[in-house]
Amino acid sequence: MRVEGSQNQIEPIGLPLSLKKLYNNRHASFSSLKVLKARQLVRYHTGYFHLRRLPATLLFLCVLLVILAACGGGGSTNSTSTNVPAAKQVLRFPNVGIQDSASLDPAQGPDANTAQIVSMIYNGLVKSDVNLNVVPDQASSWDISSDNKVYTFHLRPGLTFSDGTPITAQTYMYTWTRALLPEVKSGIASFFEANIVGANDVNSGKAKALSGVKALDNQTLQVTLTQPTPYFLEELTNSLFFPLNRQIIEKYGQTDWPNHVASNAVGSGPFMVKEWNHKVEIILVPNPHYYGVKTKLTEVDMLFVSDPSTALKAYEAKQYDFVWNITPQDQQSVKNTAGFIRKSLLQSDLLFFNNKMPPFNKAAVRQAFAYAINKPLLVHAVFKDAVVAAPTIIPPGMPGYQPNYPGLPYDKVRAKTLLQSVYPDVSKVPS
Repeated sequence: MRVEGSQNQIEPIGLPLSLKKLYNNRHASFSSLKVLKARQLVRYHTGYFHLRRLPATLLFLCVLLVILAACGGGGSTNSTSTNVPAAKQVLRFPNVGIQDSASLDPAQGPDANTAQIVSMIYNGLVKSDVNLNVVPDQASSWDISSDNKVYTFHLRPGLTFSDGTPITAQTYMYTWTRALLPEVKSGIASFFEANIVGANDVNSGKAKALSGVKALDNQTLQVTLTQPTPYFLEELTNSLFFPLNRQIIEKYGQTDWPNHVASNAVGSGPFMVKEWNHKVEIILVPNPHYYGVKTKLTEVDMLFVSDPSTALKAYEAKQYDFVWNITPQDQQSVKNTAGFIRKSLLQSDLLFFNNKMPPFNKAAVRQAFAYAINKPLLVHAVFKDAVVAAPTIIPPGMPGYQPNYPGLPYDKVRAKTLLQSVYPDVSKVPS
């Protein structure tokens, strides 16, 4: 089976997976940051204001590509306002919820906030589109063997890091092997690379080479799996698999190089780090060697703000071009303000039971608690309609979502009956 992609596809360049669902079409408004987490009970909405102080031409391209990149001359804007001088096209916004970025080494498994930065400065063989479909990125096409265990990727010509250092199939071999090395101490590599032949040997220190990954030539990467893995391409959208500049890592060391990302060519995404003022901000500028459509932004200033309410107040004081991750409480005061948009996250909040000990070792008790939760009331009275009820763990828009699954509705009579089927005297329920 062979899959091919167009290099001229117009879409959000380098858009993090957590933001991809924001981009509904080329004239869509910026909606909400979608954080990929696994929770249940209720699903969160997040609120934000989109750009209100930028001139219309810049406003459109920033809305179009959210925080990352605009399609240079892509023919997707109908703005008739005065052109903005390139020197003034600086996007300024808060990264809400953290005091500072975590490590920018993709092998360390960045949190959702850090992933925004990682996805701006790195990219890989494939990426997810707005509907979470896997589409080509640095690989223009790939072949899959008849037994679904061998994937052969064909790299686009002329790929480089942000300093012009070539990216080849050997670069991918190095990156994927390096993530598994014990000294890297990756908490995710052994999981995501588990089905690649030889991964366990590298991770355990028995081997230095990942035998299941081969460079057939500079432009052709072959990956052999231990078993058919239908989700393998989806795994490759994780930044763990994005190529790293070996020269930078060898210069500074396996663990110290992330402290030197500023002004060094660590990635190949649409942006590169110009400055990182820890616990203050990170400044990104366009990667001149990015293979895709170039951004029209000259700079992105991302400020670290741990408190969402503080970020909102700073936005209202015109310190930012947009703000996101507005709390349910703050949404009540700003939801009718021009520019406010609220959409569901790819996130569920869960309540877990310890089913190894009483009372939750009985299925009837677990079901009783589920029936006893009045989700619609919680949504409206407690969360102020900033969430939606979740009948399933997987949220709408995520692959595997069951749109017609009814779940367990609120039913206090059924809840009491189930609980008393195990504990006729409810005062005896273990606490």
